[in-house]
Amino acid sequence: MRPGNTYYLGFYAQSDSTFSVSDSTNGGYIDYTNTLAFYGGYTTNQIPAFGQLKFRIDVPNDATEWIDTSVHGAGVWLFLDQGSAPTLTTADDWYSENYANQGLDVSLQNASSWPWLPGYSYFLNVTNTSGSTQPFSFSMFGVYPEAGPIEFTSARVLPSHGGFLMNMQVNPGWTYQVLVSTDLINWSVLTTFTPTGSTATFTDTGAPGYTYRFYRLVPQ
Repeated sequence: MRPGNTYYLGFYAQSDSTFSVSDSTNGGYIDYTNTLAFYGGYTTNQIPAFGQLKFRIDVPNDATEWIDTSVHGAGVWLFLDQGSAPTLTTADDWYSENYANQGLDVSLQNASSWPWLPGYSYFLNVTNTSGSTQPFSFSMFGVYPEAGPIEFTSARVLPSHGGFLMNMQVNPGWTYQVLVSTDLINWSVLTTFTPTGSTATFTDTGAPGYTYRFYRLVPQ
């Protein structure tokens, strides 16, 4: 059953009939109470052996594209269903069994491309099928009509250990964060900014103190 939807039950009597009807549930609820924002949602966690994480992602009516990325081992499986909880089988709308670091990029603009449509709730189950704790992170980069590309366009190391300079393509008036990590699991905020134009730059002056660092540009 799809929560929040209306269902219709009809009866047709071929002759005079007397009947009764009742309804009941199995007593359970869809326990996907943790939500991720469609625009810039992000989570990182450690999943215990054979454990699960459950999320609901509400897609706005004006959304045009679903983009997500995740970082995890092959023993962490993702299942995604539109409208109701995943079955945790290959019958789900999308799944990533036995593959590490999966991502999904689909258009939401084609009215005939069921189930990839705006205006619905999508339910994500993340299952650790291994016997040990596994790291996991998931990022949403939802797109709406006015949004242009959001990306790092170039980067370079400044001379004399001045830091690491990044050039970015952004959308004016949006608020962004540049995140940094050394292990792709734990992330911290380097800066938060709201650009007035379609390009922006940022210099990580702390970069020379590290052998390597990873960066993410995330809309808020």
